[in-house]
Formats: sequence, C-alpha cells, structure tokens
Amino acid sequence: MSPIEEYWNTLQNEYHNQPLSDEDIVKLDELILNEDIENIRNGVMLMSTLAPAAFCRYLTLYNDSMVLNDSHAWPARLLVERALVEAIKAEQMWQPLYTTGVFESMEFRALGNVDFENLTDHEKDFCVRLGKEMVHIPAGNFMMGALEDDEDAYDDEKPRHKVTLTRDFLMGKYAVTQALWQSVMGSNPSHRKGANRPVECVSWFDCVAFCNKLSEQEGLTPAYDGLGDYQVGDDQNMGEDEIESLSAGITCNWNAKGYRLPTEAEWEYSARGGEYHKYSGSDNVDEVAWCDDNSGGQTHPVGQKKPNNFGLYDMSGNVWEWCWDRMEYDEEYEIGGDSVYRHGPVTDPYGSAVGSRRVYRGGDWYGRPMFVLSSFRNDDDPAHRYGIIGFRIECSL
Repeated sequence: MSPIEEYWNTLQNEYHNQPLSDEDIVKLDELILNEDIENIRNGVMLMSTLAPAAFCRYLTLYNDSMVLNDSHAWPARLLVERALVEAIKAEQMWQPLYTTGVFESMEFRALGNVDFENLTDHEKDFCVRLGKEMVHIPAGNFMMGALEDDEDAYDDEKPRHKVTLTRDFLMGKYAVTQALWQSVMGSNPSHRKGANRPVECVSWFDCVAFCNKLSEQEGLTPAYDGLGDYQVGDDQNMGEDEIESLSAGITCNWNAKGYRLPTEAEWEYSARGGEYHKYSGSDNVDEVAWCDDNSGGQTHPVGQKKPNNFGLYDMSGNVWEWCWDRMEYDEEYEIGGDSVYRHGPVTDPYGSAVGSRRVYRGGDWYGRPMFVLSSFRNDDDPAHRYGIIGFRIECSL
C-alpha cells in the first residue's frame, strides 16, 4: 500500500469513527448537491465545522487522483470540486494528502470555466502547467479506419488497413486549453471563454504558429519551416491563391523535438489506445465525449470525461482537432484518395503530398455521436476557424 493510500485510509477511519448524524447528512446533501455556489460553499463550511474528515463522504481515491463519488450525478460538479478544494487546502488534517498532488486534476477541472484573466498568477501557472501535460505513446501498429461492424461509415473511413508507427511520441493529455494558448500567444480567440476549456476559433496556420512559438519559448527546435513572418490571424486577409501557396510551403522536420500537430495516423492510433471501441475509450458516447446529445450547446473544460486506455482525454468530442495531413481529392474516390487509406498497409504515413485542405479529427460539442467516432474524418481550408475546432500538440521522440 502506498503512502497516499495509507493516509487516505487514515482519513476514512477518522470519518467512520466520528459519524455524522442523519440530520446532519440530510442538511449537508441539501446544500452540497446544489447548483448554487453559495449553498455549496455553505455546505462545505458546515462540514468543516462538524468534522473535516467528513469530506471523505463525497470523495474517492482513484489511481492516485481524488475524484467525486458518482461524479455524473452531481448537478454542479465543477462548483462542488472548486469549493471542496478551497476548503481542503485550509484544513490541517488534509494537508499531507493535498501536498501529494492527488487533488491537482480536480483543481484543474474546477478552474475550467473561469476566464484566464480572472485567475491569480499562481492559478494561471498551475493551469498552464497541467494543460501542457504530455502522455508517452509507444510505437506500434493498429488497424486504421472504420470498425468492421460500422455499417454507417463513410467511404473515406475505408478500407480498414494496417498502419505501423515506428517511433514513440508524446501526445498532449488534453486538447490545447485557452490558458495554455493565451500564455503563449497573449490573446484568446475562443467564443466560449474558460481557462481550461479547449481553445477554438483557431485556423490550421494559427496552430502551426503556436507550435513553433511554444517550441522556441522552451528552447526546442521548431518542427515547422515555411511560415515566414506569419502572425496569428494573418490568413483572414489572404486570398485563395495566397492560402494555397502558404500551405504548400510549410514543411515539417519530423526529427525535430519541438511541438507539432499529430499526423492523422498518429491521432487515430492515440485515440484508439490499443482498444476496439467506437469512440475513444468506450462504446458509450456519454462516458467519453461531449456532443450535441449532452453538451448543452457549448464546449466544456477538458478532462471531465473518462480517459482512453493511453490516458488521453476528450479525443472524442468537445472540439475537433487539426492534424498535419492534407486531404487529397481525386476522381476515383472523390475524397481521401491519399496514401493513408488507399494503398494497403503503410508505415509512418504523413498523408498526401498534394492538396491544400487539412484534416481534423474527433468530432465536437455540436455534432451528432456518429461524428465523434474514432474513425470519422473531416477536412477544411487551413485558414478557416470555427467555434468547434481546436487542436492537440505532439512531440517526436
């Protein structure tokens, strides 16, 4: 048993040795299972007064991270998490557990809807640090494309074929958040503000510029050449020929250690996580994805849904994610006539060498569940920006 588990058991024993009365429990639940932050904070304050160990009533230790019991049932999960973390930081008996970092994910989520500008400097640094977490993805092979039993799959998701990726890489644990974007670029283009919501309304060119700038800030060799003096938003004033020329001139150094966009094959390999699921991490869309069935018509702070087998969050839903690949159109297949899908087994594919449109994957908060399938593909002009498209960063190893 780890020291974290041992101390958690100590707190649980303390709680069970001094149980709350039925009357107190009813009152606490009435306040905390609420949608009003003042009621929630009053409930947390009452719990601190009655017995600080009683926080155990609402918490579970899972994989060295603290989570709410039955988190799907809470009317205002993020507000409760924020109030609990605020109180726990002030309770002496909880300090040994808090300092281990088991509450970091909860605190990260709890700050998700707060505008970056309204965070303290400490909170900004905290959100940027966690928003930049990367997950090690091992080299391997997988079957790319629609599952055999997916009768509704589009032609550009077929044929299902073997892809081999020969090198390990690092993939962003979350889609790039508004906090991380603003810390690098100094502004926030997103329509739906929140520090740990995914950044959106960014073009493919903007994302490439972000990757290079973040690489330079960290002393890494930038992955991309050919951007020239491009600044975020410059593509809004470009004509079609200028956009095609800029897109064609951008090259990627796959050996550079700087940040970059994933290839389409790397994205799907990471989304599948070595599992046979329709969505990234599950066959149940509500477990892993924000889409039009459950989003309430908006993006959500990252990391609230179940991660996939690699530990990646929101690969299905919330926002689409730009990839490196061009999408080639041809007469025979209309769409997707590129080397990733049309030439049998492939190794380390980088997509088509022609075409200006760029691929994005994963689905979004606005789309139907069929659009958040791990195999579903989409593409657009690299200068377009919408409130449904963001991106995720990657590093070569």
